[in-house]
Amino acid sequence: MTLSNIQLKFRTWVAAIFLAFITHAVSAQELKITLIAAGTNTAIIEIDGERLVLNGENPVSGGVTLISSSGDEVIVLVNDQLVTLTSEDNAALVFEGSNSQLDSDTNSAVLWANSSGFFFANGTINGNSMEFLVDTGADIVTFSSVQANQLGIDYSRGKDGYASTASGITRLKTLSLDSLSIEGITLYDIPVSVIQGQFPEVPLLGGTFLNQLNMNRIGNRMELSLP
Repeated sequence: MTLSNIQLKFRTWVAAIFLAFITHAVSAQELKITLIAAGTNTAIIEIDGERLVLNGENPVSGGVTLISSSGDEVIVLVNDQLVTLTSEDNAALVFEGSNSQLDSDTNSAVLWANSSGFFFANGTINGNSMEFLVDTGADIVTFSSVQANQLGIDYSRGKDGYASTASGITRLKTLSLDSLSIEGITLYDIPVSVIQGQFPEVPLLGGTFLNQLNMNRIGNRMELSLP
C-alpha cells in the first residue's frame, strides 16, 4: 500500500468518526471527560488530560470501559458510572451503574453483559438469594429441582409435565411463585417450571417475568423497569 493510499484511508476514517469536542464533569469523581472522536465501536476520549482509544477489540483502557459507540453517541463506564456523550446535547448524561444495580427511584435494574455477552441478575425468593441468567428465548422462569430445594420452593404441588434437555426427556413441575424479586423489582404470582435434576445449571429468567417489564438494551447494558 502506497503512502497516498494510507493517507487517504486515514482521512476517510477520521471524517467518518469525527465529532465536536464535548466536555462533561462527573461531579462524584470530579473528572473532566472530553469526547475527541467517535465511530462505530470506536471512540477516542480524554479524561483529565489522558487520551484513551477504545474499540471493540480493546474496550477497556485506563479503567474506562466502552459500552457502545456510534457516530451520534458514545457510552462509557467510568468509576461505576455510565457516561453518555452525544454531539447534539453538548453535555453528557450520567447514569449510575454497576454489574447489577437497582435504581430505587424508578424500580428499575441495570444489568451488564459478561465477557461472553450473557446478562445475569441477582434475585430473591423466600428470603434466599439466587443468580439468574436472563433468557429472552425462554417462555417461563425455570429452575432445576436442586435449585428449587435450595430456595425452599415446594414444587410437589405443581402440575406434571415434561421437558426436553441435553440428557433427554425429563419430568417437570409447573406452578406459580407468590413473588419473585430481581434487584428492586418484585412481581407476584409468577409461573415457573421446575425441571427434575440439575438442569439448568443457572436458573433462567424467562418470559413470565421479563414480559411484564420494559426492557431496554444499549450495547452491554440492559435496563429492566416496571411499565
